[in-house]
This record gives sequence, structure tokens and C-alpha cells, in this order.
Amino acid sequence: MKSIALIGAGYISDIHAQVIIEHGFGQIVAVVDPSKARATVVADKWQIARTFSSIDELIAAKIANVAHVLVPPPFHRNVALQLLHAGLHVLLEKPMAESDADCQILQEVAAGQKVAIQVNQNSIYFPAHQRLLGMIASHKLGRVRHISCIFNIPLRQIDARQLGHWMFHEPRNILLEQAVHPLSQIDSILGPIQHVKANAQPPHQLGAGVEVYDQWQFLLTCAQGTAIMIFAVGQSFPEWSITAICDDGLIQVDYLRNTVITRRPTKWMEFLDSAVVLERQAVDLSIQGGRNILSYLFSTLKLQKRSDVFYQSMLGSLGAFYRGLERNSEAMNGALGRRLVNVCEQITAQAGTLAKNNSIAPIPQQAQYDVLVVGGTGFIGRHVVAALLKAGKSVAVVARNTANLPKVFHDKRVGVFCGSAQDESVLRNALLGVRTVVSLAHGGGAESWPEMQQAIVGGAILLAKLCLEEKIERFIYVSSIAALDLSKPDVMISDSTPADPNADQRDSYSRAKAYAERELLTLYKESSLPVVILRPGIVIGEGGTAFHSGIGFYNRDAHCLGWNAGTNPLPFVL
Repeated sequence: MKSIALIGAGYISDIHAQVIIEHGFGQIVAVVDPSKARATVVADKWQIARTFSSIDELIAAKIANVAHVLVPPPFHRNVALQLLHAGLHVLLEKPMAESDADCQILQEVAAGQKVAIQVNQNSIYFPAHQRLLGMIASHKLGRVRHISCIFNIPLRQIDARQLGHWMFHEPRNILLEQAVHPLSQIDSILGPIQHVKANAQPPHQLGAGVEVYDQWQFLLTCAQGTAIMIFAVGQSFPEWSITAICDDGLIQVDYLRNTVITRRPTKWMEFLDSAVVLERQAVDLSIQGGRNILSYLFSTLKLQKRSDVFYQSMLGSLGAFYRGLERNSEAMNGALGRRLVNVCEQITAQAGTLAKNNSIAPIPQQAQYDVLVVGGTGFIGRHVVAALLKAGKSVAVVARNTANLPKVFHDKRVGVFCGSAQDESVLRNALLGVRTVVSLAHGGGAESWPEMQQAIVGGAILLAKLCLEEKIERFIYVSSIAALDLSKPDVMISDSTPADPNADQRDSYSRAKAYAERELLTLYKESSLPVVILRPGIVIGEGGTAFHSGIGFYNRDAHCLGWNAGTNPLPFVL
């Protein structure tokens, strides 16, 4: 029985834990994360006995022999090295590392320690892709000669303007984050990619001085054939497909719809051949579509175990890793992960000199500022900072992510302090001389109640107490209508409406906002905290999205299934 540690308690840790536990790959003995709250949430949910705040603590405890490295890509190399040197087998989330040289170091250390290192390339294990590989192995359509791949997908981070994300720091990163998915599939069909020709379209200007190379074309020569690939992210219409052209037909895979169809010549004359082929494809697609619907319904109704494509791909990838450990396979050396990183390096080299974004946070230009905006680099924050500058104010900004900031934050009257709403020392430095404080801090990606309570409620209380100490003239706390009970149509909501008295029964975000309001109003009554609470509901503007649920129910950008009736006035901020 393998003793497994999860390194990193972000969103991906949940699916790793579920697959490991449901399929008996081993016993998860610990969760490691610098945030005790995050680690505790994952540990409590999956009944994991121990949590640690550092890898040193895990290694010292000597309780694990396998580690899943689930931290952001910039930390893959150093975290994996520490675990490998301690003699643990390592499964890394993609990419293996940020460079081929770093991958080589990981491989050499793993070999020296006689432990396995592998990368979770789960896209190879998509059910549709596995069917494709099975058809190729059967040789019914002959040898695959050429592949055409289209990877044209939306990207949440672009839509949300989360431009501080690692993938936007330099052009290669977006390939390491996204292109490795289809590249791994091509590698699994045609073997290692040996030669690359690549071209990047001019960068997409996202505004605020940030550029993204979001459209590429690749010509790939592989060990067993050739491939052409269109890679585009941040697109409105999603398409992820591969067409494999064989000696005696072709195979078309739609990864987003989990379907596979074939086209091969029939015995009929030319005028009948196309009709017969299309009819067969239509029947095949109908059967697969029906099977997908039934699988979804059965899983939703808990009549069968989780069976969505992502879960099945993770099950296939983790299963292959643990089977390899059992066999002590020599192939457990991260070769595929390294090949893909090397290909991404070749692509950026082939595409020529590509501009990097300014990922350096602006340095505070002065010791004191007029206004402090906490959480000021988000969508609302950018507009608030711009408005304050227009009004002639100098602005201190506290934010967790300070990379790739828009031009407004490089104004000499703006000082950016890297930290969260819970970092007391950072807040104290930023508060020097400030007379007005605006809090726009949110949950920072927190999902559970302990995380929300720490981030939203704890952050609001800490900032309020510091405001009292510094004798701030006005503390503007931006809450949300989520803090209110909006379930009674006959009750009029006004500025004096209190937070939902039954917030304990609400989701973690709404509950945290209600609790924060109560704590601030208590400080207002007992300590004269000069607080103003704002409760926006619908916030729309430049750099954001118009597809807000308060206006209409958008199933997709092009399809609004119903408009708000407009009979209930909501706090609308343009």
C-alpha cells in the first residue's frame, strides 16, 4: 500500500484525492500547503489524518513514499527536487518544469535516487482518445500518416482579466500551460515530435498594456508521421479535435463532445458511397450522444460513480502511474513530460523573438498616500484606482497578485504593496498617512467556509482595527447583495436592511459577507469605526463581461435563455 502526500491544496487536489481513494491506489497520509486553512479543508473532506505547512515537515515525519506535486508551475522544479532527494516517488501536474534543462535535472536526480518521476498528462486518457488509440492499434484503417489538430478554446483567465497568472508572464508559458494537452495526444499517436516549424500571430492586446500570443500554427514532424496544429486560446467558440488520416480511411475525434467517428470507403459506386458513409456516421454519433446523456444522468442521480470525461482521464493517468510503480517500470522517468517542455521551447524559438510582458510589480514611489485600496488590482479595483487618480489623489494598493499590472498601476502616484488582506505588516506599511481606505478584498479563490471566514471576515476585522488605530477618516467596505436575504419579493430592500439573519444556511461567500458586515457594524457602534458599507449587485464595465447573471441567464455567450424581468430594482454599477 502506497503512502501518499498531496503537495498543494488547490482545486486540483480534490480530484486527485477522489481518484486515489475511490480506486484504492494508496492511502493519503498528509496534505502539505502553506495555508493551514486550505490544507485542513482538503484533509477534513477526505478524512486525511495529517497536514503540514512545509515539505520539510513532511519529510521529517517519514510517513509518505509517494508525492503528488500540485503546486503552480514555477515551483515544480524546486518542490520536486526536494521530494526526490528524500527518496519519494513523484507525480507532477503538467508542465514538468519551466525549461528542458530543469526537466533534465529532475530526471537525473530521480535516476540517482532510484525513484520514479512522471507527469500527469491526463489528456492522453480522455475516453475518446483511448478509443482512437484502440482503433489505430487494430490496424483496421491502416497506418496513420498525418494528423490535423485544432485546439480553439475559451480561457477563463483571459475573460476574467486575471493577467497576473503565470501563463501570461512570457509567451512560452501559455504553451506549457495549455498546448501540452494536444501535443501530448499527437505524441501518443505519432511518437516523439522531432522537428518543429511554428508561427505566432501578432499578440492580442488585452488592454492595460498586457499582450498575449493567443494564436499559433505548428507544423510537426514526428517519429511516425506528420501533423499540423492550430492552437488558439481565449476564443469564443470551443473546438478541440483531431483528424487522423490513415492509409484506408480517417478517424475524427471530438474531445469536447466525447465522440469518435470513422470514414472509410464502401463497396458502393461513388454516387452511393458518400450517402452510406454519412448515414453510418449519423447512426454512430447518435449512439455515442445517447450514451453520453445517459452517463451524465446516471452520475447526476448518483446511480453510478462519477463518469465525466475529466474524471475518467484522471483515473486513466493516475492508474497508469500506480501500475508503473507496481511493475517498477523503467518508463517512469518523466520522458514524455520533458519531451513536451522541449517542444514548447522549440516552438517559441521557431516563432522568433516574442515580447514578454512586464511581470515586475511597480515599486512604491512615495512613503505616504491619500487613499488605500485593498484588493485594488481586480476588475472593480482598476476602475476605482483610475477614478481616484483622475480626482488628483495618490493611491496605495494592496494586492496578492502584482504581476502584469495595467499601466494605471505604474503611475508615479500609485504604490503597489504585495500582500493579502490578512497580511498585517503589509497593511500597516500601506496605511501610513492614508485618510481613506477602500476594501475590495474577496475570497481569493477560497471555496470552503474556513477559507472564506479567514479571508473575508478575518481580513475585514483586521483592516477595521488598523483603521481605528491609525484614526482613518473613512473606511469604505465593498460588500455584496449576497449578504442580504433576497428571497421575499414583498419585502423592500433599502440601505438600512440588515445582513441576512439566517446566513448560516447560505453558501460560504454569502455567509462570510454577512458575518463581515455584522462585525464592522459592531465596531461602528462600540468603537465609532467610520465605516460605510456598499452592496453592489450587478457590476459591468470596460475590461469585464456583459454576460452577467443579474441581467440574463446566459447558457453561452451567443444564447441568452431568459432576461431578468426588470421588476426588481438591483444595485447596478456601470
